[in-house]
Amino acid sequence: MHNGKVPRYAVGLMRDLVYCILMQIEYQKNMLKEQTEEEYLKNIKKSIAEYEEDHGGSFEELYGHLMTHEIDERDDSMDLTIWKDLIKELRELQTKMRGELG
Repeated sequence: MHNGKVPRYAVGLMRDLVYCILMQIEYQKNMLKEQTEEEYLKNIKKSIAEYEEDHGGSFEELYGHLMTHEIDERDDSMDLTIWKDLIKELRELQTKMRGELG
């Protein structure tokens, strides 16, 4: 079960769901610390593209007409909220980066 990337002691710990989630959170925090804004921007764009592929169009085209409470009532509300937040974060980051350049 050891693949050379995960320490042997961690393999057993990963069977514990709570500990596994905590390890993932810690990993993500460290990744964010080391990530440049360009890499972060690239990852956001990749995530948005995955949502667009899964849903067959852009958020604005498919769900832009829905109010927040209407999104909350849908079965896929969590995905739509994350997608919407990613778009908002992308725009904010692009605005920030343009401001630093100009």
